[in-house]
Amino acid sequence: MREKTSDGSLLYVETNYEPVSQSGWTVFKYGINKDGSLRENIGVTPYCTHGQVHRNERATRLQLPIPGWAETKDINRIRQISSISNLSNFITAPGWIVVLDGKVTAIEANSPGSRSLLSVVCSY
Repeated sequence: MREKTSDGSLLYVETNYEPVSQSGWTVFKYGINKDGSLRENIGVTPYCTHGQVHRNERATRLQLPIPGWAETKDINRIRQISSISNLSNFITAPGWIVVLDGKVTAIEANSPGSRSLLSVVCSY
């Protein structure tokens, strides 16, 4: 899966790192190719339920899983996301939460590429 976002970036799921779900939260690794520059990031979403993009109502408790494949930088990003109070209300539309430039940010799945990425993540 490599599809474009609204700004022309290409998104893809890192297939060597299977998404991990726990307590209604799914943690995954994905890549972004923007203007020839490649960046990997960790995404956290409460919008995967039974293989579908749908709000997981169990995502009220804050217990983000730490995948076995996570490296130190990934674990630090997951912990930074975990530090947000009332995280389940931080994202209110289908999408995911990331750390961008040191700041926890909600990414709305509002382009064909981002919707496709979320669908692939949820299908695991």
